[in-house]
Amino acid sequence: MKIAVVVAAVAMAVVGASAPAAAASGQQEDRLVLKSFRVMSEQAPVGGDVRFRATYTSEQQAEFLCETDFGDGQVSDGPCDNIRHPYAQPGTYQITQTGRTTTGVVAVSTGSIVVVPDQGPISITATATLTAPRTILVHSDPASGYDLTRMRVFWGNGSYTSGYYPSMRDIDWVYAEPGTYVIKAEVFDSSGASAATNLTVEVA
Repeated sequence: MKIAVVVAAVAMAVVGASAPAAAASGQQEDRLVLKSFRVMSEQAPVGGDVRFRATYTSEQQAEFLCETDFGDGQVSDGPCDNIRHPYAQPGTYQITQTGRTTTGVVAVSTGSIVVVPDQGPISITATATLTAPRTILVHSDPASGYDLTRMRVFWGNGSYTSGYYPSMRDIDWVYAEPGTYVIKAEVFDSSGASAATNLTVEVA
């Protein structure tokens, strides 16, 4: 399942029922301010957890909770941060999150996502080539139905290189000593899945 995020986060602070009383008593009115609302990953498999993250601040340091309507008939009520929700069917979903403080102040944020069907598992093939004395170049060809994100290459000598795809597609390493090394190339996609392949090289 591929998730394309349409960034349409909207912050709105509304003073609740407690505000008139606060104003009458001369106390400062509270405001709940939305700092950010986003989907943590752009793609996920069908049935997998899609993570949402929102950050609010209360000017009076009041405690607050959130009601999150995921647009598929499901609603969660609880903490505002690190919310997880699986989507079972493809489609376009409107997400509405309402934050409420204990003082009655409300802030609303919205966003939309498009969910498409699963497009296949992750895989990787790789080759290792001696390009210079004791220098091995690893070329990898990962594939996935989701966004490829990170890659790691373990060089078989206790060292590894980590980075983001596609900059890691071609990566080399200079060995300090000759010998036989087992290299492991590993790739991750945005759904959290991973795949790996091993290569044995002789370094003279």
